[in-house]
This record gives sequence, C-alpha cells and structure tokens, in this order.
Amino acid sequence: MVNVYAGSYNINDVSVYASMKLNLDVRSPAMAQELERDMKRLIANECLAVTHEKHIQSKNVFKQFSRWMSYSLFSVIFNLLTFYFKQRKF
Repeated sequence: MVNVYAGSYNINDVSVYASMKLNLDVRSPAMAQELERDMKRLIANECLAVTHEKHIQSKNVFKQFSRWMSYSLFSVIFNLLTFYFKQRKF
C-alpha cells in the first residue's frame, strides 16, 4: 500500500499556540500517485531553485542589513500581535 503524508508543523511557539495546521494522510494508492505527479509537476514548472551561487550573487552588506532589519521588525510585531493579546493562563 502506498501512503502519503502531506503537511507541516514547525516546532516553535507560533505553531503551538497561534497557527492552524492541516495535515493530510492519504491511504489510497491512486490518490497518492496523483498527488506525487502533481507535486513533481509543480516543482519542475513553478519553483525556482535557490543555489549557493545565486545566493552569493544577490548578497551584499546593504541587502543583508535590510533583510536582517526586515526580519527583526516583522518578528517583533508578529510576536506582539500574536502573543501579547492572546496570553494564556496555565
């Protein structure tokens, strides 16, 4: 029997307390094969590979600083909005 498990779960506070997750366990060989075919087609036609060379070419001190600032700001705002207003009492 062919089984497919599709889904994600991040081991962090956001996934545990704030995110809704959906996981799919397929036990049908026909559906599993169709899902595999669709995923391979999607990866081949719709995805862009991020290689080490491409990453190095797009990297400079200004972009790195900008990315770091964007991530830091987003992280602070996200944590404030997610956890400050949804404090759980244990």
